[in-house]
Amino acid sequence: MQTLKIHLYHISKKNSSISVETEGNYIQRIQKYIPFDSVTIAPQKDNRSLSVSSLQQKESEMILSKIPPGIPFYLLDEKGKEYHSKGFAQFINKTMSNSSRDIYFLIGGAYGFDDIIRSKSNGIISLSKLTLPHQLARLMFLEQLYRAFSILHNQPYHHD
Repeated sequence: MQTLKIHLYHISKKNSSISVETEGNYIQRIQKYIPFDSVTIAPQKDNRSLSVSSLQQKESEMILSKIPPGIPFYLLDEKGKEYHSKGFAQFINKTMSNSSRDIYFLIGGAYGFDDIIRSKSNGIISLSKLTLPHQLARLMFLEQLYRAFSILHNQPYHHD
């Protein structure tokens, strides 16, 4: 039986060494529970001449092209559903229980996602009502994913 894997795909520029180190720390922790990878996709080049909607469309197409057809994916976006940590852990547990395939979480480019990818997604999750820079959104997602697994495995990381 194939092991389920969680993927984080994000459109962003190169990371600072501090965020690479911190993200790497959380990725190692997550991988103790489940196979996981984080993939950076470079933003659309020469985007100054494009409208916001054209840029959203091109970047959404770019990120969708990396996901195998029929695989569940969730958008990380400020307009999504908010969870508290235990609720997010329950969401992760339910999503994994209902899927025999890998699960993808996506962070869009600077202008977010277009309506087409929104309609194709399995859901939209908000990490905060605030607009976050990409590096912080990734770090928050990684920390919350690790926290979710620590909750699910009754580890002492999370405190009520």
